[in-house]
Amino acid sequence: MGLYRPVYTKIWNDQAFEDYNVEKKLLFLFLLTSETADKSGIYPLSPMKMACYTGIAEEKIISYLEELENEDRIRYDFSRKIIFIKKAFEYNKNTFARDPKIAGKALFAYYSKNPCKYWDEFFETYKN
Repeated sequence: MGLYRPVYTKIWNDQAFEDYNVEKKLLFLFLLTSETADKSGIYPLSPMKMACYTGIAEEKIISYLEELENEDRIRYDFSRKIIFIKKAFEYNKNTFARDPKIAGKALFAYYSKNPCKYWDEFFETYKN
């Protein structure tokens, strides 16, 4: 968790993101930059909190989360309220690439804080 989250400009060239309506773009940017987000992209966040911060109705948040999941952009555990943003680590991997020891410690800390079913998919995605 940090006080600063860069938003890489390449997101504006992403075809799927380009096709989102304004609310869905706002939600996706919020998911990448919220104060609870971490570099792994796996963290607890409720639809109610998303709605409070973005001003988007909670019902629409749920609908957008389902759409993003169907697009394979995120995974969301509605019962535990844990999100996995599938490309979040890619946006931050340069930070980790500088020092693999720090990366390992940080990922273990994230894993310890938020153990969930998404870690298998995370490690499979980034095994190289």
